[in-house]
Amino acid sequence: MRTLPISKVKDKLNEYVDSVAITHEQLTITKNGSPAAVLIGADEWESIQETLFWLSQPGIREAIAEAEDDIAAGRSHGEDEIRAEFGVPTRDNMSQASWLMTSSSAARRDARCTTSRPESSKPSSSSRSGT
Repeated sequence: MRTLPISKVKDKLNEYVDSVAITHEQLTITKNGSPAAVLIGADEWESIQETLFWLSQPGIREAIAEAEDDIAAGRSHGEDEIRAEFGVPTRDNMSQASWLMTSSSAARRDARCTTSRPESSKPSSSSRSGT
């Protein structure tokens, strides 16, 4: 983690914002020699918020510790085992027909989502203008 005085950061703020977004590093900004702020990328901030959320859930630490114990003891299942148990094929093993079926289903769904509403269900011009 780098530390820079605010006097150096303010002239090149755009560059530092780009840098922390790309490198996922943190930049501590000092004011009068003392840490005053930390600049991090939006992805890092979101990750921190998500971590705090999950760690605040009751019982999560115990569940994580139990899962780690299960993994250490060999009581876990790999992706191949889970796919086999639930009958989920890999993309490589899916037949062309199933891909076509999946693609056509998605196309029908997308078409339903993009079709225009009947005139009777569209807001009137007076309701759109707020009058």
